[in-house]
Amino acid sequence: MAGRRINDGMGAYVAGQLVKAMLKRHIQVNGARVIDVVLELHDYGIQVDVYDPWVDADEAQNEYGIDLISSPVSGGYEGIVLAVAHDEFCSSGQN
Repeated sequence: MAGRRINDGMGAYVAGQLVKAMLKRHIQVNGARVIDVVLELHDYGIQVDVYDPWVDADEAQNEYGIDLISSPVSGGYEGIVLAVAHDEFCSSGQN
């Protein structure tokens, strides 16, 4: 039960930490493009792109109302949240 409460609060925690880091670096938060932790980041006014090569785009839309992008824009983001340890996201190819 306690573990579930921690998991439920993780989105808010990650979003808050990201926004704090962006503000410290004087990065415009409102309208910024960031990947993941969608709902919490939207609450901060951040434009969110979601990319996950392992997730079915139709399922993400039907289940969560999230439109996945086909690939991230190179150099197009003020912040990035890597929420999964897919090999595609690890420079060494190891989790």
